[in-house]
Amino acid sequence: MLGVQPRTVRRMAETYESVFGELPRVRPEEDRSPRLWTAEAVRRVQVAHLALKSGKVSSLEHALVLVRDGAELPVVAASESGQEAATLSAQIAQLKTLLEAQGRELASLRELVQAQTRELPEVDPPAPEGEDDLRHAIREEVQAALNPERLRVALHASTPAPQRPSGWRRVLAALVVGRSRG
Repeated sequence: MLGVQPRTVRRMAETYESVFGELPRVRPEEDRSPRLWTAEAVRRVQVAHLALKSGKVSSLEHALVLVRDGAELPVVAASESGQEAATLSAQIAQLKTLLEAQGRELASLRELVQAQTRELPEVDPPAPEGEDDLRHAIREEVQAALNPERLRVALHASTPAPQRPSGWRRVLAALVVGRSRG
């Protein structure tokens, strides 16, 4: 109703309780049980909050003290807030009606498109002159390039030839192989 965050409401409740005393709790035996806001407490906080927002007071506590002491502060008219709620409710109802109408229209358009799509003949576009020859030539080149024997030869040709070790490396390799056998 105030248009504030829940944590702000909790702070307001603490301030309210410091001025007017504790609010009743849902489960009185538990300290952290949710508060029960009476209609009178809600009205008081609304009036104090409105005074704070309008700049007539410097703090919520000061506004609540003024409310407690009977000072004149701007009053929230119940009919205004009720009228706002009724206006919003009517607007929501209008939006819901429009949304439903759009949904029905969208569904009918979707059915129409599907029906028209089913009626269309399936035709491949004609190939431009000479395009079949080009496709055939490309297909033959790709098949030739992917020929397994041709790929094996190309792979073998691209593999570097093993290099024979130089003279002293051969001797060293023979010694190492000889020691490992012996």
